[in-house]
Amino acid sequence: MQEHLYTKTKSTESDLQIQTVQRYGKKGTAEDEPIFNYIRSTAYRRRSSVLSPIPKILEDIVIPDNLKFLENGYPFLIFNNPAPNRIITLCSPQALMDLSKCFYWLADGTFRSAPQKFVQSCSIYGRTEWRIHSFIHVAMCGRKQEQYELLFQGLFNYANRNDIKLQPISIMFDFEQAASNGFLSIFKHSSVLYCHFHYCRSIWRQVQKLG
Repeated sequence: MQEHLYTKTKSTESDLQIQTVQRYGKKGTAEDEPIFNYIRSTAYRRRSSVLSPIPKILEDIVIPDNLKFLENGYPFLIFNNPAPNRIITLCSPQALMDLSKCFYWLADGTFRSAPQKFVQSCSIYGRTEWRIHSFIHVAMCGRKQEQYELLFQGLFNYANRNDIKLQPISIMFDFEQAASNGFLSIFKHSSVLYCHFHYCRSIWRQVQKLG
């Protein structure tokens, strides 16, 4: 199969795997794919033999050099604030340059997909003429105003060091006051908008709660 993959086809490996399973399935010789819970211990044991142990506290998180840069050598880790207010900001130089051309930003945080030991994963988007693009990804250990100030100050300082001017007219949040205040403390000439969807959802929750 590997020889066929590398020498005789342009199909991706995942496509070939699917085709192989389907082909053997028709003959009744394909077994079910293993459920992760069944192979969990083996997977983690092999992971620990190759990678360093999963950090138990924020201070133990060390980002290796090969993950700080892109394949072309350009930096990808642009801000790494130490604990207790640990903030990790990831962005390519081209993405930051593209964001500087956007006058309308959006920010969205999620808690379900936050990395271990962090509270939330946050993304900053920019609205172009045609669509909304995701440019910056952040791992945050809290939701306090001072932490948002550190985030936006770190972003602002990095852009200035690279002669990139960030001048958003506005940014949209989901009614998180700490994020709004933190943003306005750095981008003093910008304004804050709030998401209509989250506003309506909040009203509906209150209706359900109060009757």
